[in-house]
Amino acid sequence: MKKSLLLLVCLVTFVSLFSQEESTFNYPVKGDKLYMVSIGSYDASIIDNNFRTVEGTASLNSFGVSFNYENYLSKNWSFKTGVVIDPKGFQSPLGISKLRMQYLTAPFLMSWHFGKKRRWYLHFGAYAGYLLSVKDKDINGNSSPLDLRGNFNSWDIGLDIGIGIRIPIGSHMFFVETDGQTGLTNPARDPDENRYLTRNTLSLGYIF
Repeated sequence: MKKSLLLLVCLVTFVSLFSQEESTFNYPVKGDKLYMVSIGSYDASIIDNNFRTVEGTASLNSFGVSFNYENYLSKNWSFKTGVVIDPKGFQSPLGISKLRMQYLTAPFLMSWHFGKKRRWYLHFGAYAGYLLSVKDKDINGNSSPLDLRGNFNSWDIGLDIGIGIRIPIGSHMFFVETDGQTGLTNPARDPDENRYLTRNTLSLGYIF
């Protein structure tokens, strides 16, 4: 998460250099509805009961896409949901093998908008992800011919928290966001394993 926050600051600074033009974007108020799309870098891993990376594994980086809908309940609070093409998984420390798990995730979040013109926001809530595919690839990128989904539970349910900023450029509004998820359910069907999926993202998006 620290790396994502640092990248968030750098990306906000970079994008802000191109947002000197006076904005004509109307900031949302109660009753407004927004639609958003974003793409970002997703850093995933698997942890144990002590929130430590499981021994013998390392984080796995991928790209993901998010489509969101936001409904303003007041000028400072909104409810956000959507659909995320959500890559998760982990790899061996030396990158010898990579277990890539693809989820279709729906977040259910409350957002608090603050700061000058309420451009900053903090969101928090829960998510539910449905497992679409599991691929085990070796160092050469070759996938195992076995269907591994039978070894994993279909649903990943957990908590979600993130922070972001909206950056107006003329009549358009972009946003930069870092978001983190921690699972509350065991991804594997093995009842003797208490392990959970996590992932952090850094995304750049556009508001319609």
